[in-house]
Amino acid sequence: MGQAKKRRACPALNREIPAAECGANRHVRYACPETCAFNPFAPANYAELLEIDGGVDLALMKRLHAADRMAITRLRAAEKENRGHGFHAAAVWHLHGKRDAEGLTVAERWAREGSGGGRNDEQLLLRGKLQMRIALLEVRRVLDAQRFEAIDLLEPDGAPRVFLDRSVGARAARFSTFLTWVYPLPHFWRMSGSGIGFDDVTPFPARETIAALVAHLGGPAELAAQRRWLAEHFVRIDEALAETGLERRRRMFAMMDTTWVAATYELRAPFDAARARLLGAPGVLDEEPSKEESAQGMLGAAVWLDDQPSVGRQFAQAGAGQPVAGRVLLGAKEWRVEGLGAKRVGRVRAAFEAWMGERVAFVRERRDDLNARMASDDPGPNVALVPPRLLERIMPLDV
Repeated sequence: MGQAKKRRACPALNREIPAAECGANRHVRYACPETCAFNPFAPANYAELLEIDGGVDLALMKRLHAADRMAITRLRAAEKENRGHGFHAAAVWHLHGKRDAEGLTVAERWAREGSGGGRNDEQLLLRGKLQMRIALLEVRRVLDAQRFEAIDLLEPDGAPRVFLDRSVGARAARFSTFLTWVYPLPHFWRMSGSGIGFDDVTPFPARETIAALVAHLGGPAELAAQRRWLAEHFVRIDEALAETGLERRRRMFAMMDTTWVAATYELRAPFDAARARLLGAPGVLDEEPSKEESAQGMLGAAVWLDDQPSVGRQFAQAGAGQPVAGRVLLGAKEWRVEGLGAKRVGRVRAAFEAWMGERVAFVRERRDDLNARMASDDPGPNVALVPPRLLERIMPLDV
């Protein structure tokens, strides 16, 4: 009975085999299908694979520490410098990128020496990790909650590959792009660690963005050399891309009219009559004041629609009604015309004064440059990391 329990059906051989034979030969002598329940590299057994992966990584880190006593200290320092990617980027470089006098990485030397006598599954996983490389993945198809199909944009004419990663698979969208490390396994490829997302940072294709960043930071142009450079300088790319996004946003805001204008008027006519007059103006719609505005003593409110919207505002409001140029807040004794954009609110004020006539009288105006305030609170990005090429094609956000 005990011996029977140690046997299992093998779909590769179409017969029962001992469990020990299965473990020693799968994916080495036997072509195991991903449907096999005993295959730890099958997508259905991903949790088991993660356990094996954790053991291999721990053994590799111990090997790194044995080879270089200061390596872990450097990894911790890298983590402090970049919380998102520092530790993993440094670990991958020291294990799989940096080479010794014989041209071997720590992982390659460990494998050559027998990888500590690991089991077949661990040996197989290690062989996959020995092929680890940097990749600029572009998702082409989402297969399920943990698998997606992607191409490597650093690989000319590269064929789509299936990747298995629960965290990325759960949120991946078609054509999303990220820089990461990848390695092959029997039925799919895996990502290692974190990735740098390139979506929506610049209007340029991700491959063009990478090329500009590498060139600006002093990296090589040749693709094979560029891959190695990216592996060593992964964190610099992350920082430069982040600074590029911040500088593009800063310049976008600088192109915008971000002045908040609030003009106060004395009400010189009965409230109800003046309110009726206001709501009769073309493009004026009644609305309720907010709780905060009511607390300030406002009895009513109205929006003044924009009859001269910019092309950007027309596009943004497509299908959502006419854009708003400003608001009018109605108090018992004072009314206030307010909104964002000095020119836009200026048009509202002119139309408001012409329509209301002697029913109101201008008292005061307050202006607040929101862009200047944000600039004073922010030291700004490190523009030394930003390629000038990636600061082109900045369009103002018309709000």
